[in-house]
Order: sequence, then C-alpha cells, then structure tokens
Amino acid sequence: MKKYIPLLFILTVIISSCSYTPYNQISIEVYKPRTIQLPSKNQSVAIVSRNFKYNTDTLQNFYQLDGRMVRSKSNAYTVDSMLTQSAMKSLAKELHKKIFQEIKVLPYSSFKLHTASNMPKLQPQLIEKITDKHQADFLIALETLSYFYSRESAKRYEPESKKVVMASIWALYDGHTHKIINRKKIIDTLYWNKYDAKGNYDRKKKLPPRTKALQVAAQMSAQKYAQHYLKICKK
Repeated sequence: MKKYIPLLFILTVIISSCSYTPYNQISIEVYKPRTIQLPSKNQSVAIVSRNFKYNTDTLQNFYQLDGRMVRSKSNAYTVDSMLTQSAMKSLAKELHKKIFQEIKVLPYSSFKLHTASNMPKLQPQLIEKITDKHQADFLIALETLSYFYSRESAKRYEPESKKVVMASIWALYDGHTHKIINRKKIIDTLYWNKYDAKGNYDRKKKLPPRTKALQVAAQMSAQKYAQHYLKICKK
C-alpha cells in the first residue's frame, strides 16, 4: 500500500534586505519513497508537463531588483514553455544515459495551462491514454514548476549578484497499472556573483541574464530529480 505524508511547500521571496515573507504556502501529498524495480533497457518512458500552476503562484510575472518587486516584461507563457522544455530534455538526457533506451519528451502544449488551489490527481484514464499512445512503460510528469529571479546591483563594497529560486514537483506513474509510484518535490537556490572559485574578485566576469539563469536552474532541478530516481531504483 502506498503511503503519503503532508508536506508544506513554502517558497519565500525576499521583500527587503532584512525581511522575508512567505509568498506561497501549499499543502502537497508526497508519496514516501519506496524502492522500485529498475526498468530494463528495452523499456520506454514518456515525459510530460502537466502545465499546472497553483492559483496563488504569480511569481513568474515578477522579479526582484535591489529589494523592489518589479513586473517582468517577458511573456510568462513563453518563459514557462522554455524552462519546462529545457527541464524535460535535461531529464531525458540524464535518464537515457543510465536507464531507458527510448524516451519521448512530449510538447509543452500537451496540457493546457490550468490553475487551482490544490493539485488535481492525474486520472488513470488519462495516464493510460498517454502511455498507450506513446507506447510507454512509464510516465514522468513535471507536475508544476515555480521560479523567482532576483538581482542586486553593484554597490560600493558589494559586487553585482543574481539569484534564482526554483521549485518543481515531479511524479512517476506506472504505464501498465496507471497508478502513481512516487512524487518528489525539489527546491533549489542558485547564486551568481563576480567571485571565482578561489574567492578572487573578477571584474570582467559576466553574469547570466534572467532567462539564461532561469534555464540553468530548471536544468539543475531536472538533474536532481534524475538522481532521486536512480536512488529509489534497484537493479
């Protein structure tokens, strides 16, 4: 029997240099990791984004500049699409090297953008429809993706710095029983500044622009999920 435990998914946004405010508090059912049989090399997996957002999650519309919340001029749908596809392709690359012979990354538009206060369950009929259509033994779903970018301009004694908070939830479904096997939440914070690995200041070092920084964070989130997947598998 699968067991689950309630977890509180909290993404905090820096409002000022000395105060932090919980921006989004969402209760999520996360299945306790259990060991699963490692698929053989002739098995396949489909990777899809559910294109789901919690209705309180509006982070993609803003970023932080020197402690001030600023509305982004970028098209949120375009950025979401780019980050989601980047994350799924990164995951496919990691898993293809170690597990699956065939991996199909489905288009971002496979699910229409939908929002709710709680994440709806992926119905068995829909899991069956997707896995049958793509002849997949497993389905990996990027359940939701949330991110926030902030930048601090150079000051007298402090160099320019950038930060990305990236939160994602991934789920693994059995393509034959059409049931969920495992769900994993990943939250990471990435920093960039003008210091090198030895702590020396490099004035010429260029920091990534917002979209590139977000893309790197999305890829790293997928790589961490791949590590989690391998950890709960057994040969």
